[in-house]
Amino acid sequence: MLRHLTIRNYALIAHIDTDFTPGLTALTGETGSGKSIILGALGLILGERADSSVLRNQEEKCIIEAIFKIDEEIKSFFDEHDLDFEVQTVLRREITPKGKSRAFINDTPVTLTQMKQLGGMLVDIHSQQEQSRFREMSFRFSILDRFAQQDETATAYSKDFYLLKSALSSLEELQDREAKSKSDLDYYQFQYKELEEANLDGLNVQELEDQLSALENAESIQHSLQQLQMLLSEQDEPIVAQLKQGLQLLSALKDKHHGIAALHERLSSAMIELDDISSEAGVESDKTQMDPEALQQIQERLDEYYRLQNKHRVADLAELLELREELSVKIDAVSSLEHDIADQEKLIASARKKLIEMADQLQSKREKAAGQLEKKIQEHLSHLGMPHAQLKFEFNKVEELNRHGNTEVKLMLLANKGGEFKPLDKVASGGETSRVILALKAALAEQQMIRTIIFDEIDTGVSGEMALRMAEIMKQMSEKLQLINITHLPQVAARADQQFKVYKTSDKNATFTHIEKLPEQERVIELAEMLSGKDFGQEALANAKALLGLKPN
Repeated sequence: MLRHLTIRNYALIAHIDTDFTPGLTALTGETGSGKSIILGALGLILGERADSSVLRNQEEKCIIEAIFKIDEEIKSFFDEHDLDFEVQTVLRREITPKGKSRAFINDTPVTLTQMKQLGGMLVDIHSQQEQSRFREMSFRFSILDRFAQQDETATAYSKDFYLLKSALSSLEELQDREAKSKSDLDYYQFQYKELEEANLDGLNVQELEDQLSALENAESIQHSLQQLQMLLSEQDEPIVAQLKQGLQLLSALKDKHHGIAALHERLSSAMIELDDISSEAGVESDKTQMDPEALQQIQERLDEYYRLQNKHRVADLAELLELREELSVKIDAVSSLEHDIADQEKLIASARKKLIEMADQLQSKREKAAGQLEKKIQEHLSHLGMPHAQLKFEFNKVEELNRHGNTEVKLMLLANKGGEFKPLDKVASGGETSRVILALKAALAEQQMIRTIIFDEIDTGVSGEMALRMAEIMKQMSEKLQLINITHLPQVAARADQQFKVYKTSDKNATFTHIEKLPEQERVIELAEMLSGKDFGQEALANAKALLGLKPN
């Protein structure tokens, strides 16, 4: 229940502090006096968005604060969001000159979503704008779920439904990836097989190139080595033999001259080295053989390597091996995608089965609630001068699950005897729509599903006897909940437990909106003005007193 409202620096309001009581409260005042401004300020507390344009003084911040007396029933919200639970809970919004918005619950900063969630549990505002919400499917379902006391189940279904939508999107993405991968799979497999069959593991390109060079030049290599060996050791006057003669010449003189000894040592070393070279040349000559078959095998192996290197535009063997590994991973990924798709399809099938079960349960309770609600609404409509009117919730099964379940629902109205049911928003007049909505709200109020209702001129288009009947229903509703009604009807205002007047004042520079609680005598005057205008007479005063149940003077 709303206990207190403070508004500072909002639109035409400089500063308002107002207490509210249980029961029926009427807000009256001339058209344009600012009643909707107060409603707009309250909307900020309930989570509506705003910017710096709402500031009266652009150099100061706007503060809207409301105190609610709340029930233990909604303590779970505070527990869920780690907030301090207080029976007297304070909701506050602040809008800075820069347009920054801050929200608080019991002085703890919260998100606008959290504030809106709590606000929806505390207050139900019905305005001319909300009247169009009856065209929204979600609003119709919310009415039924509230009456059936299955809001939490409906919310859980909605969350699971969007999880299913997300899972379906993921499946579609996997399938797209699989389709693309499969279109490339043959190409990947061909390339991988080609690299695999090339037997690149352990390949030593440099060694093969050396072997190829040796085999390609075997004849010239062998001939040169043989010639070298003959030059050094086997011709008529081989180099090694001539060096031996020189060595003998120096040998006799080495002990007689230090320089000759050094020459002798160097010549001796050269002779040994050349003798060894001659032997090695012979060995290498014997090893060097012409082998056309080996030459062809090495040539083919290197040709295959060079071909693959050029084809894939890689620098070396390491990059070819890396490419082969990448292809292997891509091929395995296609197989992995198939498993992922199968797993995702199982998950979706399970989720869909669960949702169908939940949808059936929701629908069963909705149909039961609809029948009970229709009867209650019909009773109230009869009292409101529509004795033959009936409101019906018409369900239609749908093939695909939607965010509400497995049905769609329409609000159908039969306004007169002998007529037929037609969509409410297409056949009801303004006055009829107001009475239907009031009947609906009254039926919900009987279930005590709403703690505070605010009506913004729900009685538009109604007068005379119907105004009295609407006032009577609002009075009955206010016995079970707090009802705040913005109204132009004196019959409705007169039944209020308290009445506020909203009015404007102006000075040389600005216009201000005020709100004032009316004592009994001023209520009489306000009602007289509502009945007959500013220039009311004694008859209007008498009628005003009669509406308030006061004795005439």
